[in-house]
Amino acid sequence: MFEPMSNRSNEDNKPPKADDKSKSKGKKLYRTTSTFTPANPAYPIFGTSVLSTVYAKNLKAFAEQAGGDATKCSRETAQSIMKLEKVTMAAPADLPPRATNTERMMQEMKIKRLVDREFTLDDNLAKCLNILLGNCTPELRAELEATTGFDAAETEGDVIKVLKMIKEIIYNVKPHKDIVQSIVEVERMYHRLCQGRHETTQDYVKRFKDIIEAHEHSVGILGHHNPIVLDVLREEDPDVESIEAVSAEELEDAKDVARERYLASSLIIKANRAIHSSLVQDLENREMTTGSAWPQTLSDAIQVLTNWKIPKTMPPPSGNDGINFAMKGNNLVCHRCGKPGHIAANCDGERITKGGKENKATSLMMAAAYDSDDDEDLYKASMCF
Repeated sequence: MFEPMSNRSNEDNKPPKADDKSKSKGKKLYRTTSTFTPANPAYPIFGTSVLSTVYAKNLKAFAEQAGGDATKCSRETAQSIMKLEKVTMAAPADLPPRATNTERMMQEMKIKRLVDREFTLDDNLAKCLNILLGNCTPELRAELEATTGFDAAETEGDVIKVLKMIKEIIYNVKPHKDIVQSIVEVERMYHRLCQGRHETTQDYVKRFKDIIEAHEHSVGILGHHNPIVLDVLREEDPDVESIEAVSAEELEDAKDVARERYLASSLIIKANRAIHSSLVQDLENREMTTGSAWPQTLSDAIQVLTNWKIPKTMPPPSGNDGINFAMKGNNLVCHRCGKPGHIAANCDGERITKGGKENKATSLMMAAAYDSDDDEDLYKASMCF
């Protein structure tokens, strides 16, 4: 038998009591803010990071996850987020003047299906906005709320507009930092850019474009150097003495060409020299003899870099960058046993001893070099910028 409501104790309606100090000892309590939606661990976190390449990676991961979670219009959802522009679905072609009843019925079905997909895409993007805001750091959320137009975009569920606002916040020079420091940091990020030893050409090109976009968004357009622009102008008119002597339209066209040439050369020069050193030498030699050997556009440079094959006469890249071995003619000399023909990493002989005692300093140094599990750190430590 259930007890009557009047006789039931009020203890059931009271909120649970907090644990005593003995139970909560050693636990760290966090205060939650009701204005933020819970973060979804499957999606990346967006924050006001100085590295704008983080935004590009997070945007790609966010688009892929959103497309994978969508049951309908998954491809359009991912493309809309990645390109920061809502995908326009193609409408069916118009019917001929004398269309049959079947053709008219098919046309109506296609139009209805198109409208349904448009509504589904809008719903997917609106859901993505809720996830995006939940995966923003409190600092980024505060800056978004202070941005003009954010309230309207949030009300409309426009995730693309909010992503553009985040991009502006991350790419722009921060107002709380010194303007010179901010510009120097962005330029340093570009000048230190180079292809990693284990980085594929596709990943390198993607990272190159991301950093170029960040640099041009924050600092200025690359390649608009007066000597390059003047050289482009003199190709059309050898009598041009300065960039001030041409019209504004001619100057803008020359700047566009100069930018493409600058980015094309930068992409190849910053590529992995262990693989593409012969490519750079070949371009330099042909430039001296024929002229105009370097790619003229960034697309041409990407194609050259992708299709370049290492010459058979060129030795394969060394697996121990930054470590110099003693050489005798063309033979390697092992630092472990002192015998030529191999290196210490492949040596099974006894280690060289000095007066019956092992040279501990040399042994420790070589062991650290050959037994290191983090080849990438050794490579990065040996890189010169």
